[in-house]
Amino acid sequence: MQVEYDPQADAVYISLQKKKVYKSREVSPGVVLDLGKDRVLIGIEILDASKHFANKQLVNFSVKTFA
Repeated sequence: MQVEYDPQADAVYISLQKKKVYKSREVSPGVVLDLGKDRVLIGIEILDASKHFANKQLVNFSVKTFA
């Protein structure tokens, strides 16, 4: 899993798998799910992240745990 925050885009992306995105689906305003060809969840994008998280929670961060 990899989590990144882009302050210029004000977006958080949670990458769950290292696969190509086949289709993206907005499931609620500002929340987009990325799916693989096999319909498995690959990633989650949260747009306008500062509206969903406190500013103190939004710092430049990157968490990587892929093997």
